Amino acid sequence: MDSNDVSADTRLVWFSLLNLDDRVALLADPDAPLPLSLVYEITRDKARVVSDGIFTSNGSPNSTWHLTGDIARLLRGHRDRLLRWWNELPIEDQDVFINHRDGSLPESAWFLARSAPSGVASTIVDSTKHDVSLTPIGQVFLEWKAREKNS
Repeated sequence: MDSNDVSADTRLVWFSLLNLDDRVALLADPDAPLPLSLVYEITRDKARVVSDGIFTSNGSPNSTWHLTGDIARLLRGHRDRLLRWWNELPIEDQDVFINHRDGSLPESAWFLARSAPSGVASTIVDSTKHDVSLTPIGQVFLEWKAREKNS
């Protein structure tokens, strides 16, 4: 298991089940207050997530919900590793990733993908061709960066 891959981390199984908008928002700011609709979405039919202490609340009548410190820290770790890599890429290379954020990169991007931490998986098809695909966290990260760029 790659400890940097959200899809391989059992503590974050619920994250991969959320819609893309919610995953982007949580990755961008794991410490942000959670809208009640998202709390319901995460906990619906997944009571184990709540009992595992994913959320904390201040207990007041107008409670705000947050990811627990451990879970927020885990998401921040994934985000921060990808941000460090991203910030070192030239803009034209960032655009290659953004334009192919559906999960499949052109073979010409293989050398770029090799430098990415936990965000890109590369599988060699044969000695002359590489199949380059993004991990689920890589797709969410690139969607966030694309939205940021277009806003």
